[in-house]
Amino acid sequence: MLDYHEVVEKIDLRQIIAPGHPITGTKPILILCPWHEEKKASCAIYPSRIHCFGCNRSLSTLEWVADAEGLDIDNNFGEVVRVANEKYVGIITPSVRQAPRQVARDARHIAPLDPKFAEYAHRNLGNKREWFLSRGISNAVVDEFLLGYSNNAFTIPIFHPDGSLLTVRYRRDDAVSTTGNKYWGVEGRNATYLFNAKALNEVNSYSSGGVIVIAEGELDALRLLSDNILALTFTNGVEAWRHLWKTPEDILPFSLFRVVVIAFDMDEAGQSSAKSLAELFGRLARILKWDSKYGKDVTEVIQRVGMGNFRVLLSDLLYA
Repeated sequence: MLDYHEVVEKIDLRQIIAPGHPITGTKPILILCPWHEEKKASCAIYPSRIHCFGCNRSLSTLEWVADAEGLDIDNNFGEVVRVANEKYVGIITPSVRQAPRQVARDARHIAPLDPKFAEYAHRNLGNKREWFLSRGISNAVVDEFLLGYSNNAFTIPIFHPDGSLLTVRYRRDDAVSTTGNKYWGVEGRNATYLFNAKALNEVNSYSSGGVIVIAEGELDALRLLSDNILALTFTNGVEAWRHLWKTPEDILPFSLFRVVVIAFDMDEAGQSSAKSLAELFGRLARILKWDSKYGKDVTEVIQRVGMGNFRVLLSDLLYA
């Protein structure tokens, strides 16, 4: 039988309830209370207890696990300990502070993160899932890519094709705040990575038809994937592809595709970058364009004209 003392000692509630929040020693961190509405954080998370000074609710580690998992700790204490051990022991989450780019590039091949972090943030999504759905991202894609919510921001895990977790991108929750950076990353892990890199292995899939789309951002790629349009993208903005693809040898993985569609935003920066990338890809490349009145990016265009019309736009490009 598991010794519950040993299990509790291996769990840090600060890491689980507020993943990515910087922590120091055993000092508590403050968050907005998950049990009552408030504008100023009054809920303290200690390594082995969560206590709100506003509503005065307080839970120990195992009480919190029972509450989170819908278990009855009074009548099934052993099950609570077992679940705590299997799901929550060993979760170590990264700091979300933005790292200097020169440091990040040197850290591109550092060891992968603990996958439990992405899994927990995904389980923590709750009713915030609606934000992804409102953008046209399907439930299936939300679950496949373990999209989540942590520390008042949406999380987008970046995986290696072998399934290991390379880093996590954060997108600001505008319902919480509209100031500060809209996107940020994990300290020391802000190199440019491919998002959905496994797509390069799906050239022969029935749905791709030999076509792959390079979108400007993760959310646009996820939107396309939700309608079975094979897509990938890269982290860190529209010009960041230059860190990944510099020579024809770098783009060899795309050579088995019939067409590479570049679907960047319809602004000056997006179109200028698309033109440069198309020159690198040569005959494989097609730049997807539309009237800017229909929206700046792929997601906006699909929302305004519908997926059917977007597919027509894509088809016209492929067979022009």
